[in-house]
Amino acid sequence: MSNTKSYIQEFTVKEDGIHIIATSGNAYLITRTSCSCKGFGFRKTCGHFQEATEKDLLSLIPVKTIQQIAHHKPSGKLVDERKKAIRKYLTLHSIPSSDDIVNALEKIVTQTMKPSEFLEIAKKEVSSLASK
Repeated sequence: MSNTKSYIQEFTVKEDGIHIIATSGNAYLITRTSCSCKGFGFRKTCGHFQEATEKDLLSLIPVKTIQQIAHHKPSGKLVDERKKAIRKYLTLHSIPSSDDIVNALEKIVTQTMKPSEFLEIAKKEVSSLASK
């Protein structure tokens, strides 16, 4: 890059990517796969991203481990919507939908779970809570 134009004036590595100040004075975010500048949006490449790649800056971006991703807690709104869907599904199948049951099921249910699996788990959870 000795004879080529520089596009990055300064940069800071953060958890979500590389925050740069371009030579134009604009601030952008470069991730492992993109740049937030307009040029990258149109061409799927830009000088900032190319320079970051050539200077091996992308390797500085922290990589989240499976454990970090697994321990990510969903937002309150997402949890509330999931609980609402669980309650509706239980009611549709004439299964009691108390707060205790819904809260317990919300921690167990997954996106890949089949409806039949969910119903089986829900019935066991109802029986378990009823016996307490």
